[in-house]
Amino acid sequence: AAGSALSTGYLDVLRARWWTAQGDAARAARQLRERLPAITATAYAPLRAEAHAQLAESLQRAGQLDAAGPQTDAALALTAAQAAADDTVA
Repeated sequence: AAGSALSTGYLDVLRARWWTAQGDAARAARQLRERLPAITATAYAPLRAEAHAQLAESLQRAGQLDAAGPQTDAALALTAAQAAADDTVA
């Protein structure tokens, strides 16, 4: 079940990336906002960071700059936390 949730989460991010590239960033942002609770529930930091980063890009391209900032911050925080954890393991 966990693998399925991860696969679905990555498909959601890829779909949003495609819609953004096709010029439908508002649709991409809507879809990722709807799916973000399920992606967050995976507790898999790389996927969560990717989703927040893509949501930030989609929001920015849709002209929703105020909403994009917190998503960028979340992506950076998750990435930094993962890097710190990787350094601890190494």
